[in-house]
Amino acid sequence: MKTAHKFLIWLAVLPLSVLLVRLTGQGAWLLGGLVALIATILYGSDLHAQALQTTDAKRGSLRRLALELPRFVLAAVCMAIGLACLGWLGWTVWQPQSLALKQALVLAGVALLMLGGGAALWLEGVRGPPPQVRDWFSVRFDEHEVHILARPPGEAPFDGSFAWDAIERVIFKDGGIYRSDVFYVFVRGGERAFAVLTEGEGGSAFCGALCERGHFPSEIFFQAMGSTGGETYVWPPLESDGKS
Repeated sequence: MKTAHKFLIWLAVLPLSVLLVRLTGQGAWLLGGLVALIATILYGSDLHAQALQTTDAKRGSLRRLALELPRFVLAAVCMAIGLACLGWLGWTVWQPQSLALKQALVLAGVALLMLGGGAALWLEGVRGPPPQVRDWFSVRFDEHEVHILARPPGEAPFDGSFAWDAIERVIFKDGGIYRSDVFYVFVRGGERAFAVLTEGEGGSAFCGALCERGHFPSEIFFQAMGSTGGETYVWPPLESDGKS
C-alpha cells in the first residue's frame, strides 16, 4: 500500500474516533484517535520527504526552506501540545481535586509522544532528506573510456576509469523499488568489478551507450528494467536466457 493511501486512511480515522466518542460516550475511543494522529503525522512526514526528493532545490536555499516550512510548523504544534499537556498536568497536581492516576498517566504519555515527535520532526527538517544517488555518484564517458566518480556519505570516495574495449562481462542487478539498479562491469586484468548506479548522474546515458556498443543487449536491458524483485542479469550469459 502506498504511503499516500496510508496517510488518507489514518487521516479518516481521526474524525471517526471523535464521532465514536460522541455516539458511545466512551472516552476510550480517543486512544484510537491518538494513534491515528501519530500515524497521520508519520505518514505525512514521509509524503513530505518524497516531495522534497522530487525537487532539485539545494539544501539551505530559500526554496528548500519553503518546502521544509510545513515540517517545522508541525513540529512546533506537536511540541506546543506536549508542553500544554505537561503544564495542565503540573497545574492539576496542586489542585485540591487532582486527576486520577489513569488520567494522569494518559496525559503524561500524550505529552511525551508530542514532545518526542515534535523534536524528531524538527531535527529531520534541519538535516533535510537523505542525499540521493545523483548527489554523490556520476559516470562520464567518451569514445574510448568510462570515468566513475563516487563520494558516498560516510564511506571512502572512489575515482576510477576503464576502457570500453576492456569490458569482458556485465552483470545487471535489479535494486527493486527502494534502491538504484546497478551495472557491475568486469574488465580484463581487473580484480574487482566497476559498479555503475543507473540513478546516478550520467547513469541513463551510460545504459544507452552500453547497449549500443553491444556489451549488454537492449532486449535483455528492457526486460531487466521492468523487473522489481531483485533479479540479476548477466551478459555474456552464464545461462542460456542471460538471467541468473
